[in-house]
Amino acid sequence: MENSFFAGATTSRGFVNLYDNIVDRNDCTAFFVVKGGSGVGKSTMLKKIAASLQENHEVEYFRCSADTDSLDGIALPGKGIALVDGTAPHVIESKYVCCTDWTVDLSTCLDYKVLQSYKSTLVGLNKDKADCYRYATDAIAAAGKIFDTLYLMTKDKVDFQGVLSLSQRLVEGMGLTRKRALFGYAITSLGEVYLPCKFSKKLYRLVGNRYVSHIILDTIKALADVQGIKYQVFYSPLNPDVVCDLVFGDKVVSTNPNFSADDEAIIDASAFLPSEPDVYSLQLSERRLLDWAVQRLQKAKALHAEIEKIYIPSVDFDKVNRITAETIEKINTCLQK
Repeated sequence: MENSFFAGATTSRGFVNLYDNIVDRNDCTAFFVVKGGSGVGKSTMLKKIAASLQENHEVEYFRCSADTDSLDGIALPGKGIALVDGTAPHVIESKYVCCTDWTVDLSTCLDYKVLQSYKSTLVGLNKDKADCYRYATDAIAAAGKIFDTLYLMTKDKVDFQGVLSLSQRLVEGMGLTRKRALFGYAITSLGEVYLPCKFSKKLYRLVGNRYVSHIILDTIKALADVQGIKYQVFYSPLNPDVVCDLVFGDKVVSTNPNFSADDEAIIDASAFLPSEPDVYSLQLSERRLLDWAVQRLQKAKALHAEIEKIYIPSVDFDKVNRITAETIEKINTCLQK
């Protein structure tokens, strides 16, 4: 199974970029930042490189939250190697140039003479696309306010002693060697998307009341922080401070329906809520706002496709393939060190 994650997402606070931490930038083997315009082949390049590596190495795939068929990054977690699309909105730059960090510039594969005549068209398309993202973010922010209200209303009624006791049991065990933050899901043009990942650890799957599940996970994270336990955390795009999933050294606690493991246990979060608050009207409002945001994201994706149609005829794909081959060779050299 392909292990896929979101390291960036459109959230209640705008686009949040976590790509900088998919590997430890201060202690990695190689970090490649891929630059270039729309349609130049960044995602295709990443897919080709991943395909060349996955037979012999564990590969993590980082999906684009605007188009989940597109890749924005890959990583070899056991080797400290990553490649990321460093263009907006997830802008990333090299830190340790030609030491461990390398820039792969695919804009050199574009024919500027062809593109210059499309400048005014591209200005209009990019403005319309930016407007769609702004409207979507505003709707997600409004939905996030409702989410926060529902979270607090649930927290007032939850059996906190029961939550604390469960959290103390689940936090026990060896932690990871370093922390890493990602997103548990993304609000996309397809709606809310949860990506698949298969773990070899014990998976505790939280079901039932979603707000109680978040309260349990937030409590576990707080306990881990107090005890100095390191973990991989997945946040909610509705509130990037609220936890959706936690991965420790020997266990996973998750709300993601597409996470899996050989050993799974179900925890009904609703059991810690003596009485359900009457929140149907608020939940309905949250749902309507998210549906409207998804419509704006669908429009943004269609506009992005129009932008790509302009760029693609100007791309020298033979040169893209040569740069891809050179990058694979450089990665293989790094793997031999």
